Amino acid sequence: MQLDQNVKKHLEIFCEEIHPSQIKGKGKSKEGYSIFSNFNNTVTLGGRKMITDWFCTPLKNPMLIKRRLSIVNCTKEALEQDQTLKNSVKSCLSHIICYKKFFKDLERKSTIQQSSIVRLYKSLNECKILLKILDKDFKEEHDFQAEFQNLFKEQTNEAIDYLIYTIEDIFDSEVLLKYNQAQCKKENINLIQKGISKELDYKRHQLVALDDLLEDVNKSIQTKLAFEPKKVFRHFSTYSTTLIPQYGYHVEVKLKDGSKFEQEVVQSEEYEDLLEQLKDNGWTLCFQKKDANKIYFKTFQTDVLNSEMGDIISEINVIENEIYFEIQTLLTEKYKDKLTDISNDLDKLDAFFSLAIAAINHRLQCPVIKYDSKPYLSFHMGGFEILNDFNTSESREYQLDLLRCVCIRGLKGSGKTSYLKLIGIIVYLAQIGSFVPAQKCVLSVFDKILTKFSTPESLIEKRSFFQMEVESLSSILENTTTRSLVLIEEFGKGTHYMDGISLFNGIWMSFLKQSSKAEGSSPLLCITCGQPELFEQGIIKQNDTEESKNSKILEMISKSTSSIENPLDYKREELDQPEQNFVHLYKVADMGDPELSPKTGITASLLSSFRSFHMSQTDYEDKLRAGYAHELNCLRSLLKSPASVRDIFNLKMGLQRRN
Repeated sequence: MQLDQNVKKHLEIFCEEIHPSQIKGKGKSKEGYSIFSNFNNTVTLGGRKMITDWFCTPLKNPMLIKRRLSIVNCTKEALEQDQTLKNSVKSCLSHIICYKKFFKDLERKSTIQQSSIVRLYKSLNECKILLKILDKDFKEEHDFQAEFQNLFKEQTNEAIDYLIYTIEDIFDSEVLLKYNQAQCKKENINLIQKGISKELDYKRHQLVALDDLLEDVNKSIQTKLAFEPKKVFRHFSTYSTTLIPQYGYHVEVKLKDGSKFEQEVVQSEEYEDLLEQLKDNGWTLCFQKKDANKIYFKTFQTDVLNSEMGDIISEINVIENEIYFEIQTLLTEKYKDKLTDISNDLDKLDAFFSLAIAAINHRLQCPVIKYDSKPYLSFHMGGFEILNDFNTSESREYQLDLLRCVCIRGLKGSGKTSYLKLIGIIVYLAQIGSFVPAQKCVLSVFDKILTKFSTPESLIEKRSFFQMEVESLSSILENTTTRSLVLIEEFGKGTHYMDGISLFNGIWMSFLKQSSKAEGSSPLLCITCGQPELFEQGIIKQNDTEESKNSKILEMISKSTSSIENPLDYKREELDQPEQNFVHLYKVADMGDPELSPKTGITASLLSSFRSFHMSQTDYEDKLRAGYAHELNCLRSLLKSPASVRDIFNLKMGLQRRN
């Protein structure tokens, strides 16, 4: 299905709230309330990307839509039967790493790291638990197993078990499960078990005995100091011999106060004399850490240690890296493709569980996809709150298969726009393979959704509100097809009264004329109307002509609780509390239903507690009759025969020239 950015914006599919920190170019946008936010229950990054792709690209193939709906329905039934399934699957997915990203990181690094081994081991164990859960709850669901075939293959379980056993043979499993990278480095904990490499075991034994050897060297250094502390020496605190990887053994001299040393010692003339005296005693300055208050020297004892013992820590790291490289080779050559396929299925599983959870939370129902060459839509809504708390409880069922043009009229605030959006959302969700907010829904596959909602005015563009409205509608008329869904909100606002009526009627008659040519030759049009004069003056009637047999006029019910039929006759005390005399029911009915109340702008102003002088009904009719009698007569005579949009525009221009 083809969608533009306006459709996603008008139907509120996505919404991102801009964080104030973005003003300065920092921070990230925050996801706002939208259809996507209600359906996105994913826990993995890959699952979020997949469900985002589904929402951005609705399907056009009925077979693929039915297959996706079948998987969502299967998942929903399993979640309803097993209340613990949701938390169990989410917990496992949150601890399983993305194997695709894991192998990309391996390609950038020369050898695998200890932390990567630990993450892989924990992830494989969680994956094994998840496979057991899926095998238990979806053992007899053949469609589900066919969709996630990589998770139900025996080779998958064998590969995961082999990798777990291989890691446990080389590394200490208890340390892996309790692994903390900072703690392991601090306590010098080894992940590789003994017996894997004899050379590694020997080097580790030398490293353990090295502490006692260095302590003996420190004692000998203290006894062989040939100088007494003088004025400069008072800044020296302790002496110790230490092994710095890749630098060898050094004598570490700790200072009492680094700032004093820098100011008094380094800048003093005695500092050079001190270095000369230390050099005469076999102490050579190597480097100095001013921030750490330490100086490092080489002595005769450290040279002996470097020649006899060597850099044990670096040698141990080299041996361990060889073992890690063998594991990396095993993973990349034999198990990269299998783990990548598993990762793809896990992302898909996360996305399907997200749609199923949303269907349960919002009480959505499965739509029925119909194979039909012309647009078809039949739905029965009731009790769904999916957008702005718009409740369609007790609504009736309307089949829009033969009704090519549907007009929805009603008061301001009665829910026309929300109902129009809900129609688009039903079609949109059905074609991404999701359940829809309707008790019953049967529809064919649409190739486009075209929308024209209120266009925001701009101070930058030198165009009026109505000009942007006309350009938006013109684009819709040019791009519409016979399998499109067209949603138009109250076209004709923001201009002259007669212009708005003329243009709205021209659009309406244009679609009716197109629908009367042949069955399935026009798109499905749903349009809202906020101009009651079109119906009160008899300009638009239902089933009055051959063309209008393919149309239907619906009305949003807004019931008056007062005995007064005309809101213009409300008394002053009744105007003080208009909400007690009038209420929107958010229900749809046929035009002319007896429970409908007068649809006037006066009532809408009363609901908003607007206090002003209201013209009486008699004065209103007199003004209307005097000002627009000629225009209405011309319009009625023109509409006796099917009028095109061009004829309506010509009439409008003629009226303007006459005035």
